[in-house]
Amino acid sequence: MLCSRAEDGSLVSNDTKREIVAGNPEPGDRIKIGRKYFEHWAVYVGDGHVIHVDPQNKFPAAGESLVKSAMAEKALVKKELLSDVVGTDDYQVNNKHDAEYRPLPSSKIVEQAEKLVGQEVPYSLNSENCEYFVNKLRYGVGFSEQVPVGRRGLFLCVAAPFCRKSPMKGVTY
Repeated sequence: MLCSRAEDGSLVSNDTKREIVAGNPEPGDRIKIGRKYFEHWAVYVGDGHVIHVDPQNKFPAAGESLVKSAMAEKALVKKELLSDVVGTDDYQVNNKHDAEYRPLPSSKIVEQAEKLVGQEVPYSLNSENCEYFVNKLRYGVGFSEQVPVGRRGLFLCVAAPFCRKSPMKGVTY
């Protein structure tokens, strides 16, 4: 379901233009949030809250942008209201890998996510990013499709001054 903001600020389904009610999404669901230049991912944990990673960097001038994400080597795991994380952007429940990877039980996904709140985890925009984090929680396997293999070379050329090689291979949350 793809959702956006109504003029009154409520979340609405783009399919029916109805207000989103509690119960959509379900605990353990992957939430895909469409940002201007990229997608942000979170895992829904219930009661209107999601857990997601917020890239941290040493350069305050980077602000809340793709540059901030490109420059970050660590991310803070946060629990926030879905509506606050979404802001004015669109979002949707996206569990598209459920046919390929068996999802962990929702109670285990939520439990693992809750244990990580407040912790810093390694972060790399081109590999161990927010999508990697959410997939690791839902499927027990971390992977990201945000920077397709064919575009990684171009991405690395443009963002090379801001990125690092990822040391996170084999790290478990």
